[in-house]
Amino acid sequence: MSEDLAAQMASIASENITKELSQDGYSIWSKTYDKDLLSVGYKAPTLSAQYLADRVPTELRSSLKILDVGAGTGMGAKRLREAGLVHIDALDPNEKMLEEAKVENLYEKYYIEYLTKDPLPIPENTYDALTGSGCYADGNGHMPTEALYEMIRLVKPDGYIIISTKQSNLQLKHYTDLEPLMDRLEQAGRWRRVCKDIVPNYCVDVEGVVFVYQVI
Repeated sequence: MSEDLAAQMASIASENITKELSQDGYSIWSKTYDKDLLSVGYKAPTLSAQYLADRVPTELRSSLKILDVGAGTGMGAKRLREAGLVHIDALDPNEKMLEEAKVENLYEKYYIEYLTKDPLPIPENTYDALTGSGCYADGNGHMPTEALYEMIRLVKPDGYIIISTKQSNLQLKHYTDLEPLMDRLEQAGRWRRVCKDIVPNYCVDVEGVVFVYQVI
């Protein structure tokens, strides 16, 4: 990884960075974000699309309505479209990042919002599936653990939620409760775990993890 790219990543993901400064970093990075992440083999968008497509028959994929959380510049939408999953809405707090996705007309709707536990202006059970590619990321400026509640609210019963992140992020102090909360939500009958897979070379030589849940 180049020094410039390492510095860019630090601008959005330092341990004590604020949400506002993290978003400023994304805005500055938006023009070269895709190219830079592809240069280090970032797999999260590909994994999310693959894991969702594997659970949906080919003939049904074009009818599914999907929410891409942390959509950014639309890397996830490109991979989903390649798999025949074409009805996708974007949710991301960064307008500059979403502007890059709009240039390629990758999404049907664009929500400039943070995902938290608080309800968004989107009706419950709107989506057949939700993907979150790298949305639980390094640094305090990213999505909170409790956003899982809103993910579940937005997805229809029997719909899928796909979350991918670095395996090491589960040990970050602001995400130590992420997997335990996933388990508590399963015990409460909100969703069920379909799989948890550890993925090698998620980004460079770093291991990733993919969670697949089905809403109940």
